[in-house]
Amino acid sequence: MNPRLLPLLLVAAPLFGQDPAANPPLHIAFVGKLDEPRGKSFVQFLRQQFARVTPVAIESCTPAKLRTADVVVLDWAQRDGALAWLQDKKKERSCPLGELERWDRPTLLIGSAGLNAAAFWNLPGTSG
Repeated sequence: MNPRLLPLLLVAAPLFGQDPAANPPLHIAFVGKLDEPRGKSFVQFLRQQFARVTPVAIESCTPAKLRTADVVVLDWAQRDGALAWLQDKKKERSCPLGELERWDRPTLLIGSAGLNAAAFWNLPGTSG
């Protein structure tokens, strides 16, 4: 490779990396607080990157609503999961993704979604 091309490649690489046409034609399901600015921003960003994005309100999300998605993006605040369960022991625990044994989608966990899902699924290392 010509060493004079290296600076050009370094400048051009990020531009190619952000080309939505370069993204695979995936169906993305975004689960979060759709009425909050954070949720709206995530949906807007994903729609700029992928051809098909389905926003799903976390409050009414069920695994059945996510079955057609290729990838699920879950934004779940700790205050709505683990902290809420600790503050109210009688509160029914639920997870938008359902039971661990039945979950089969590639999933991106944002915010405290990893902690919340791990706590719901009773995985080791969720506290301490």
